[in-house]
Amino acid sequence: MKPVPGITLIELLIVLAIISIISALSIPNLQRHSDRAARNDARIALLRLASEQQTHFIRVGRYAADLTQLGRAEPTVRTSNERYLLSVESISESGFRLRATLLTPGGEQQRCAWMGLDQSQRRSSGPAGASECWYR
Repeated sequence: MKPVPGITLIELLIVLAIISIISALSIPNLQRHSDRAARNDARIALLRLASEQQTHFIRVGRYAADLTQLGRAEPTVRTSNERYLLSVESISESGFRLRATLLTPGGEQQRCAWMGLDQSQRRSSGPAGASECWYR
């Protein structure tokens, strides 16, 4: 009887071990890139809202107290990837403060649980700080 060509159990286990090692090495890197993309999305949304606040101030003479005054359906909205909640934190006659708050805390992303932007483009975030969350 002629041996049938095929894969032995040992060969299959070796392939599974290699796939497991590659996965274990690549998943954390993928998560870091995903977290960075979520922060990027929040940064872009905050900058866009700041621009809309400035336009609203020019038209009306005051800053919008919530996002409905800027044309949104709700006073707070989520970023396009739904990982941050955007809101107007505070307003005064001379300024505003916008905030993006992380909705799903955990992992490295927790270092940037919130991000803030005001009328002077001053950036803040926490608990890590603006240099970590805004410029990375």
